[in-house]
Amino acid sequence: MMDEFDLENDPEPLLSPKEVLWKCYNKVKELERNDGLVGSTTSLICQLKYDELSVVNLGDCGLMVIRDNKTLFRSEEQQHSFNFPFQLGTGSRDNPEQAQEFTLKLKENDIVLIASDGIFDNVFDDDILDIVKKCFFEFGNNINYNNPNTAGSNIQLDPKLFEKNLNKKIKHIFNTIDPKIISDAILLNARLIAEDNRANSPFSSKAIQEGIYFQGGKMDDMTCIVGFVRLDEDSPD
Repeated sequence: MMDEFDLENDPEPLLSPKEVLWKCYNKVKELERNDGLVGSTTSLICQLKYDELSVVNLGDCGLMVIRDNKTLFRSEEQQHSFNFPFQLGTGSRDNPEQAQEFTLKLKENDIVLIASDGIFDNVFDDDILDIVKKCFFEFGNNINYNNPNTAGSNIQLDPKLFEKNLNKKIKHIFNTIDPKIISDAILLNARLIAEDNRANSPFSSKAIQEGIYFQGGKMDDMTCIVGFVRLDEDSPD
């Protein structure tokens, strides 16, 4: 969608995430009127400029920032009611003006994770953090990642040994590890839970809080993007 609208080569100054959302929204509404386009979507857009991450979020996608092996930030879902997120599109009264906006100051080696509700409905935040830690631990100990199904799964760690070794190797690991290792591990974990009708999941926990009996994971689309904050050696700043 972004490539189609060619925002990168737009002669206008750099757009904010909110402006990007409005521009895409207006274009899609035009297609709806002219071509009968039908559909709806949630949206989360991030823009990193120097050490500042600007975010606009509408709906139930989520963003996590991890620093020093701890969750620094986690966005909140926007829902009209249980399992009824804010959305942009056909038949929806929601619009980009209702989106959340926030700005975060990032540091080198921060981990930024963006994911759809298919991830966060199946994997608890603490479990996501554990998967990230385990992937770093495995990579630092030269675990074979030729088989992505082994990444971040079923590893028993001595917490004290883990923290000591991880902190010692963290700088080297950040310079060499592929973020896709982490996103693949999280996606695998989410899929396994989604396919398990007896699993304890965030979605089932929320359903029970609403008085709805639901057991297991939730089958849904799943998108997970992981990025590391690194210094640009060529940047004058």
